[in-house]
Amino acid sequence: MPTPTPTATPTPSPTPVSEAILTGNIGATDATIPVSDVSVFPDSGVIQVDNEQINFAGKTVFGSGAAAVFGTLNNATRGVGGTVATAHALGVRVRLSSLHCTGDCDSSGSVTVDELVQGVNIALGTLSLDVCPSFDSDHSETVTVDELIIAVGKALNSC
Repeated sequence: MPTPTPTATPTPSPTPVSEAILTGNIGATDATIPVSDVSVFPDSGVIQVDNEQINFAGKTVFGSGAAAVFGTLNNATRGVGGTVATAHALGVRVRLSSLHCTGDCDSSGSVTVDELVQGVNIALGTLSLDVCPSFDSDHSETVTVDELIIAVGKALNSC
């Protein structure tokens, strides 16, 4: 009888830290968010600054330091997800929001059938992820069946 070969237990990869700090004050209506490191954020998504959630679409790189890529998160829609748009001070922590609602393309706080159809089309490759980045809850730049199932759950049970 052959001796079993031991196998190594895979070590989980650490979760990337998706946070930076504000590099300037922002007002409640500002649509550009200056951050210390744009490289830690996807090209679009929802960030949390203090108690406010902010949807952004696009980023600009201004330069890089030893370990950071300075720039801005652009086209910000302020006060999404039922939060209130407010001013924030230089040095405040900016992090990728874990409170977003998978499949809520318009940040309305609910997922509609039209949004679910968009998610399926993104998963099939007939629509770009840019149409509704909220489907990409794991920030893998793709939409999976698991993410579609989460979105259906959000549509049935609310965000």
